[in-house]
Amino acid sequence: MYLQLVLFIVFYHVKSQYIHQNPAAVSKFPEEGVNLQCSVVGSSSSTLYLYWYKQSPGKELQLMFYSSIAQYVNPQKPVEGFTADRPSNTEFNLRSPSLRANHSAVYYCAWSLHNVKTARVKQTPSCVSRSLGKAVELKCTMEGESSGYMYRYRQYPGKELQLMFYSAAAENVNEEGAADGFTAKRTSGSDFNLESRSLQAHHSAVYYCAWSAHSDSRETEQLNKNPKDSKKQLSMISLILSSC
Repeated sequence: MYLQLVLFIVFYHVKSQYIHQNPAAVSKFPEEGVNLQCSVVGSSSSTLYLYWYKQSPGKELQLMFYSSIAQYVNPQKPVEGFTADRPSNTEFNLRSPSLRANHSAVYYCAWSLHNVKTARVKQTPSCVSRSLGKAVELKCTMEGESSGYMYRYRQYPGKELQLMFYSAAAENVNEEGAADGFTAKRTSGSDFNLESRSLQAHHSAVYYCAWSAHSDSRETEQLNKNPKDSKKQLSMISLILSSC
């Protein structure tokens, strides 16, 4: 039996700064060891908050480890058979000496210039299956914050994230080119919901809700070029369409 460990990178800040993970995907046998390496490239900041998340199939993101400075990791004890170390300001690695069947998951390495550990994006429901032509509403709530910039993305299998909508405040929503039959409403500072009245086959995808504490005009312009910019907290939901 193989274990599938898939890695994703999130929490970009500006176009010239990004996270590099190695390897991008891992297949291992149970009881084998693994070392997932993550490094921030292009940042000159002395303060970088780094995070490791795990997402099991059909589950919400689970925070495993976070670190505010080199040589400091919280928690210091193993989490589900994994440990993390931060050998330098820009490196944050995840390791397991003996993998188990329940370790098959997607692992996210994340970074931010601001500590966002206490804030969390929550989407309901976590997975949706609908027939063609039916309506759907994907609800997103930011827990722990009542203001900030919120974003809606779509991702097709094997494709990059597409920015659908972004909002700077309640009742303020900007539509991007990837809206494609969906509308979005920012009913409060912490709620940003996505809706379609008539679903089509090509709407089957993963939909992300993201939140950022800060933005500026340059970042807003960069969102059109690189939709991964400015995510500080992120949640995903799978929408599956059928013809039955």
